[in-house]
Amino acid sequence: MRKILLLALCAALAACANLPDRAPAEFLDERSAVTVAVVDSPWILARERRDVAAHARDYLTLAAAELNEAGRYSLALVAHRWSTVDARVAGLGADTPAVLVLVADGRDLRLKPAPTLPREFAGRDGRLWEPEVARYVTFAYPIDRGTLDVLAASQVLYAYFDEAEPDGALIPPYQDWRDGREALMRLLETR
Repeated sequence: MRKILLLALCAALAACANLPDRAPAEFLDERSAVTVAVVDSPWILARERRDVAAHARDYLTLAAAELNEAGRYSLALVAHRWSTVDARVAGLGADTPAVLVLVADGRDLRLKPAPTLPREFAGRDGRLWEPEVARYVTFAYPIDRGTLDVLAASQVLYAYFDEAEPDGALIPPYQDWRDGREALMRLLETR
């Protein structure tokens, strides 16, 4: 019996040894010569849109990234806003960025958007976890290490945009859909 348990343990350890290490991805933006490191998995938040249809949702994909511009480092949170709802009623908001409010364990973190999307974040190459839908809006939010640490350590996270909803409608906040804490922690550990 002991020999069988030992063989099972060895097989399990061998299987674990073959798992790929997850680590932030890095790429060089050839247009700007800026190196970008991005989380290996995004944090996705969603809000139900039962006011429109069953199983309809608006999504917010968040991906933390670090930019290295000739040794000058900065952090950003890239936010992709998208929906499964018909584009005519999706409520994606204007292409003008709005303040993003992240509520981490009851603490409001208000992120002001960058006035324009950095060119390293433009495009549909999938490296910044762009959603695979026809229409989405992308904004970048400069962020500091302390705020990312708060997000990574949070137990409960939800988000909303500080903007007026059409017709004064009350739309619920975005809530956890796919957790991104571990990926965020891996990015922070390597920086």
